Amino acid sequence: MGCVCVVNRLKISSVSVFSQFNEIYDALPGQLGNENKRFVMNALKEDARYESFANDFAWLTQSDAALKTMRVTDPRPMLERTEQRNRFKLYQPDVGMLMSRYRSTVALAALAGQADVNF
Repeated sequence: MGCVCVVNRLKISSVSVFSQFNEIYDALPGQLGNENKRFVMNALKEDARYESFANDFAWLTQSDAALKTMRVTDPRPMLERTEQRNRFKLYQPDVGMLMSRYRSTVALAALAGQADVNF
């Protein structure tokens, strides 16, 4: 399905940037259903490194197409002091946008509160 609605609103300047951006955006639903506690870079491509995608992650979060949450080791005030920048999770900030990316039967079951939905 891709990120056409977001791209149309925000205007991406080059096809190569769009390609990497699209890889991350398309990986969001699968990453959210993943048992991992962080975003798995290898889901984008083999041997992927955060540094190669850093600008794309920044663009996604600054454009409000994704919400990035960092892992912290000590959940008390001043969270930034224990933030682990290489461990994060990306969320789709709008539940409607996220559900529209799943099959209709799965989306309706999830919205109905069925706990056993298989994404």
